[in-house]
Amino acid sequence: MAWRKLVGRTSINQAVDDLANSMMTGLAIMNSSPKAPRSVTQRPSAANLNPQKQDFVVNNLADIPDAVLPFLDAFKETLLKVPTAARLAHLETVDKLKDAYRLFRDFCRQRRNQPSRFNEHEKLFESRYKVNPIFPLVICEIMGAPSLAVLYLTRHRVLQKYGRPRTKVAFLVTAENEDLGIATKYNGRVNINELQPVLCSSAPRTIENDTVGLFSIGTTYTVSFEIHNGYNFPRRIVNILAEEDPSTAQLSFQNSSGGTVKSVLIQKNSPFQVVLKLSTQHIGFFSRRIVFLIDNFRIDRVVQFRIVADAENPNLEFPTASIPYKPRKIVIDDNAVPAIPGEAPPRPEFDTFKYELPKYTAPPSLKRLFDQDSKAPKDKKPQVIQSFTSEALTWETFSRRFHSMLYLEEFQMVVDIRAYDQLGETLEPLSNNSLLRLMVPGLAENRPSVLYGDKIIVKLGNGQRYEGYVHKVELNSVNLKFDQKFHRGVYIKGMKVDVEFNFSRTCFKRAHRSLDLIGFVAKQASCWTFPVNVPMTKTETANLQDFEIRRNQLLKNVTLNTHQIKAVAQIVSKRESQTPFVIFGPPGTGKTKTLVEAVKLALRMMPNARILVTAPSNAAVDLIVHRLSDAQPGGLPPSQMIRVNAYTRSPESVPHFIARYSLRDDRKGIYVIPKSQSELSTYRVVCTTLYTASALQGMGAFDPVPGPNGALENWFTHIFCDEVGHATETEFWAGVGGAVSPMLKVLKEKDVKQEERSLFKKIAGDFNTSKNNVVAGKLPQLVIVGDPKQLGPIVRSDLAEQCGYSMSYLERLVETCSAYGRKGGDDVVGERYQNPHNIVQLVDNYRSHPAILELYSKTFYDGDLVCCAKNDGKLSRLSWLPNRNEFPLVFHGVCGKDEREGSSPSWFNMDEVNTVLDYLKTLLTGASPPKTGRGGGLFGSNMFQTEKASNIGLTMDEIGIITPYRKQIDKIRARLQKEGWSRIRVGTVEEFQGDEKKVIILSTVRSSAQWIEKDQKFNIGFLRNPKRFNVSISRAKSLMIIIGNPEILCGDKYWEKLVRYCEVNGACVGYPVPKEKVGGSKSYGNLVEEDYASEEEDIEVRDVQGVGWRRDE
Repeated sequence: MAWRKLVGRTSINQAVDDLANSMMTGLAIMNSSPKAPRSVTQRPSAANLNPQKQDFVVNNLADIPDAVLPFLDAFKETLLKVPTAARLAHLETVDKLKDAYRLFRDFCRQRRNQPSRFNEHEKLFESRYKVNPIFPLVICEIMGAPSLAVLYLTRHRVLQKYGRPRTKVAFLVTAENEDLGIATKYNGRVNINELQPVLCSSAPRTIENDTVGLFSIGTTYTVSFEIHNGYNFPRRIVNILAEEDPSTAQLSFQNSSGGTVKSVLIQKNSPFQVVLKLSTQHIGFFSRRIVFLIDNFRIDRVVQFRIVADAENPNLEFPTASIPYKPRKIVIDDNAVPAIPGEAPPRPEFDTFKYELPKYTAPPSLKRLFDQDSKAPKDKKPQVIQSFTSEALTWETFSRRFHSMLYLEEFQMVVDIRAYDQLGETLEPLSNNSLLRLMVPGLAENRPSVLYGDKIIVKLGNGQRYEGYVHKVELNSVNLKFDQKFHRGVYIKGMKVDVEFNFSRTCFKRAHRSLDLIGFVAKQASCWTFPVNVPMTKTETANLQDFEIRRNQLLKNVTLNTHQIKAVAQIVSKRESQTPFVIFGPPGTGKTKTLVEAVKLALRMMPNARILVTAPSNAAVDLIVHRLSDAQPGGLPPSQMIRVNAYTRSPESVPHFIARYSLRDDRKGIYVIPKSQSELSTYRVVCTTLYTASALQGMGAFDPVPGPNGALENWFTHIFCDEVGHATETEFWAGVGGAVSPMLKVLKEKDVKQEERSLFKKIAGDFNTSKNNVVAGKLPQLVIVGDPKQLGPIVRSDLAEQCGYSMSYLERLVETCSAYGRKGGDDVVGERYQNPHNIVQLVDNYRSHPAILELYSKTFYDGDLVCCAKNDGKLSRLSWLPNRNEFPLVFHGVCGKDEREGSSPSWFNMDEVNTVLDYLKTLLTGASPPKTGRGGGLFGSNMFQTEKASNIGLTMDEIGIITPYRKQIDKIRARLQKEGWSRIRVGTVEEFQGDEKKVIILSTVRSSAQWIEKDQKFNIGFLRNPKRFNVSISRAKSLMIIIGNPEILCGDKYWEKLVRYCEVNGACVGYPVPKEKVGGSKSYGNLVEEDYASEEEDIEVRDVQGVGWRRDE
């Protein structure tokens, strides 16, 4: 097909489609040529072409149809450099084009042994077709459809949509023998200076070892350079193009007299002076390609520059000589000699416990599958997942399925923690060599996580290995104690050792034990594992009616809203139902308060009530203890409530008001737990974490007692579990699974499989040998509290996650169990749930300003949340806000640079760090808000009056900074320390879950699309994780400031909602927001791994946030 037939087409898509079809036809002719030594079956469509499996040779260039030649050479240099998402979004025929390119590439490889013919082909192409994808659109239209098609794929605006170029490689190879890179006389070349040092020479200050210029915003900088024509004839500069979107362009070029540089003729052996102008408009780091179009070839230059509020400010910090990032290498020696045991620190007397804790060794077959699947190609479905999906999750498969997923998680943790092994470390002697200190970089970031009582192995040069126990954990070091022979005869000060990290399996073993307990009574326990709706009994209905009659008396001096009262009423009225009750508490709706009041009321209405209160984290449990304590009106004294701490918990981490309720062995210096159920009998409320509650099962705390009617009932009458959505289901059952003990105690030996009887006796005690008919009574009333729309459990194993391990028990109930189903339709008025006696959703929000609440209410909760917060009018109407009309949100666009350093895989963005500090100065000192360089704009003028913190009643304790990466936290904290603002809290989203602040500043860090796919894969960072996004935007009470790159954030549908929400309300400043695309925004879910080639190990990405390995033990 002749190209002239395509030029007149108005549709580029149609032109490219026709082009592809003609190319396929030509290639089919090539493949079926009788001159080819191998016969290739002719294929009618590109979808059937597989260039990786077919070889062909063309002996005569005339056999290549004219329709193929014009496009292939340009396509070869451009197609694979464009992000896959862009190709998929714009060209439906891209697969055909890709196959065509690969076939052509194979042809070229076959021609390598005939270089003269290959050169002939190249010259033929160059003489007939001059295709340049970065040519101006007008020139492309003149040249015809081939270059128009390439332009459509590679036009420079695509780069802005997908971040800065990862390398300095040009999209098209620069003209051969045309570019030497210096402006001196060289015959036969056009010579242009490297522009980076030229641009740096005009900067007020340089950073990164004088390689990058630092410029002030709102200023114009100019610098000149020369283009030298070394030919013996004139050369024409067609144009000089900067790789910038017109809306964000900051670079321009002029001649020495201020005129344009288009179509300028340079005489032979003559220099031409060009003025580079930088008009700084946006804060951030910028990397831009400059394209010099000269006659029929191009020369590329790349410049990088950083724009800040004030380049001459000495307090600005940027990494000038940071240690280059180097991924850790995982080396695991399976043939290592056994380690000589060390001396363990003091610990509780677990040997006196009533029930054993078996070793639970993983099945070798599952380990082999894990090893195979970990090394398998990513496009191949893992065998483990195939085996899991072959059977449904039911009460019959429940225990077996979760055992396997727990083993997969453990396998991955073994691999992950070994990534932190250290080579050539020294041990520092302490206390006459009785303890040795080991420095552990990253310990403060939980990379790796090391707890009291853990084991760390050191390896000597001769291969001998010694096991050291952790006796104390400090900020960046641990104190170890080895075998006495090591301390007295082996250790020499300054000796080098290799360090191997391990983790304790105790929590895993406790979870396995609870799964086995449930497995022994799988059908009976299905009322908890797979609950169904059970109508309220007459007794429960009567109790509910009695509560309504006495409500004012029962709730005297207690302030609860309608939905909270419904929840409390259902909890205290249930005496017979074994269906778990769910309190669905969105952000700021008072779910913890509801739990606390329900506990207090249950104690008042039921004199024999014994309540277990648990949660995944120490922080959540401590909060409940504080609200139940005698520090509050009507609270419980230490004689009635106990806070059971794990012995591994550091005393320094326990608040003083919590220590009063804890048991501590002062001689050993550790926290202890009661040794028997009788020691718990004096307490009506037991508060602990889920994993420590599993230790209570070992000492017999869940053992049943005879009920009023003679049936065996659990010692606990109620179990309240907060933040259930944040725990894995195995973690939840580790703490709660022991409550099935009434069902276990009635089992006879014949009820258990013969091969499981020995295990039953170890973990559940003796079988029922009574000749009388012993009946199992009801289970405790189980109340689970949380929000399935907020942060879910942290899962390290990708295989376990794909098997469903990342779904919490709360989420599984709400999303899959009909007992908790919602009524259909969006127009439901009143009660939204089919069975309100099983679940209550709290909707009154006492936290956020209406403008902040509206976003997460409509996005995640169907707009159900009702604003009941007492707003801070001063913060919501600050004079410097872009929208002062009760819209206390600011989106500040910053095109920063995300970086890493040392061995830490965590990211930081100094441009955003500086912007965060600018806003803090505005809030706390009344300084001007950050500059944006927009002439006449709010942030670019002085036509406003800023307010000091003292005038608006704001303290440092009321400000929170959320960022997804540990290294960004470190950088911000260092700056806060220098400013004297250490009281301002900085943390990850996980650390802010359940917390709130008057002012929240979000630093999103990411400014390049390169690593977004990795973030998505491991559920880290803000992007592509709706639950993390929900938590991050729901912490603010009165003011929320978001700092990030709008080009990157708009690649995610949830973050784009936030950006567009600010945009339509006039609350966007800084780097411009990209135009909204017709048909919706792009999604980073479409990006594939080939676009993100990286040598980084997966473990490095998993630990970007430094999430703790386990919360408690």
